[in-house]
Amino acid sequence: MGEEPRSDNFLIRFLALLWAGKWIIVFCGLLTGLLTLVICFLLTPIYSSEMTILLPEKTQTMTSLLSAFGGMSIGGLVPTTVDLEAELMASRSVLEEVVVEYGLLPDYSEVPFNDDKTPCLSDFKANETAGGNDYTFEFTSDGGDYIVYTDKGRYIGSGENFGRFEAEGLSFVMACHSPEAGETFTVAINTPEEAAALLKDMIDVTPSTGDTIIVTAESYTPVMAQNIITAIVNKYIERTETYYSGTSGQLRSFLENQVNEVRAKLESDARDLAAYSVEQMVYAPDVEVTTIIGQIAALEQQRLLVKVQRQVVERLLENAQTSGATISAESAAAAALGVPGTTATYDVATSQLETQVDNLRLRMAELLSYYTEEHPLVKEVKESLRAAEEGLRDKRLRNMNKQLDELRTTELSLQREIDDIKDFLRDQPPKFVEYTQLKLEIAGYGELYKYLVAQFEQARLEEQRTLANRDVPRIVSAASYDSRPSRPRKVIYTLVGGFLGGLIGVGIVLGRHYLRRTAFMDRLKAEAAERAPRRRKRGRRGRGEDE
Repeated sequence: MGEEPRSDNFLIRFLALLWAGKWIIVFCGLLTGLLTLVICFLLTPIYSSEMTILLPEKTQTMTSLLSAFGGMSIGGLVPTTVDLEAELMASRSVLEEVVVEYGLLPDYSEVPFNDDKTPCLSDFKANETAGGNDYTFEFTSDGGDYIVYTDKGRYIGSGENFGRFEAEGLSFVMACHSPEAGETFTVAINTPEEAAALLKDMIDVTPSTGDTIIVTAESYTPVMAQNIITAIVNKYIERTETYYSGTSGQLRSFLENQVNEVRAKLESDARDLAAYSVEQMVYAPDVEVTTIIGQIAALEQQRLLVKVQRQVVERLLENAQTSGATISAESAAAAALGVPGTTATYDVATSQLETQVDNLRLRMAELLSYYTEEHPLVKEVKESLRAAEEGLRDKRLRNMNKQLDELRTTELSLQREIDDIKDFLRDQPPKFVEYTQLKLEIAGYGELYKYLVAQFEQARLEEQRTLANRDVPRIVSAASYDSRPSRPRKVIYTLVGGFLGGLIGVGIVLGRHYLRRTAFMDRLKAEAAERAPRRRKRGRRGRGEDE
């Protein structure tokens, strides 16, 4: 190892020792580093599972609806890639529903005893001794390898080594270092809130270009990874199915009511018209009755359609002001009926606000994948997102008010045109005027009836397509999973573990070498101290003899 350094400076002694024993130190550091690296890699397995979702191909009505009012979240409204990512990464309520509804939390209230399917050499018994979500299990004999199966997972152990609990739920345990008879270990099952927080760290949503979304889940077992991804995707499809079927159903119902109202009006006018006889009609040769009826019928049809549109927007605006919602049956009907402004973004300012909200939602999802909700950056983005959403909502409300004013103006303008034409009929006999009014109403409502029936049939067909699962999100790539690292986190854990293991190995070698050298120096000093009195005595004797 080289000669012992004579300097009393600690740093110089340490560097000299390091240089003197460099090869053995490097060897031990590499050996322990590789050993701990392998151990860390084996003890932190992460299995990944991935699915790709194809968003639905929407009909023209749905396209108008989406472009007019924007995408909403997975919570029952129109989903988009931005909102899906933000919802799954940030909202614990959805994750808690996933945890509870899809059984991602194991239940150990009734754990089966060993049977023929359990290849273990030790008996196992479960006793529920702790309340709440804690369950305690007791070994009744020891020795040998064992695999203990439960209804939701298994506990694996070998001899004196600690076991690893592979749960098909969001609970994991490392326990029972020495499975001797009578020894117990406790499994603490997470609450849905805790499991939701754990689940948030296990999933990743990647919006890709086009209409596809890639959802990735990772877990400590391949089965759990597949269970997580299946639950997340099923929940997403369930939510979006509910929205699309609900929206198309509401639109069909709304249009059906409008059709029934117009039909009732037509039937009433037809009965009144039948009450007039030819003898009661008074002919007016100075008026071109056919031309007048045609003009007024066309204007009346336009006025009635604008009136329905105005009523739709009024209800839409009322819902938006009271509940904050911007999508409802009325908005779907507004798009279906061709309300001005529903087929495109109202103005540039609205489009910019929508882009700002989408960017902030993505930023929020990104931050929540690294920080908690209490982090200053998260709070800042959350406040900015809230302000942007309020601004967008206010902008949409102003747009709807402006749109409502335009519809009212159009309706009044059409009514004035109709009144101007009807002035020609004021000098005619009363019975003729009443007869003409009925003919005009029937003509106007007849055209409106045809239009509404066509829209109703379109909505009915759309609902049938939705119920047939041809217009809802669907999986385009099945779940797949492997044992390769799915994230840098596993690699980082492994490398850090190997580095720390190498430092430990170097420290052990240096410490041992330093202690050995220190002991050697202490012996030399002790021997020198013992020889010093003898030399002094010999020196005195020599001087005495000389004298």
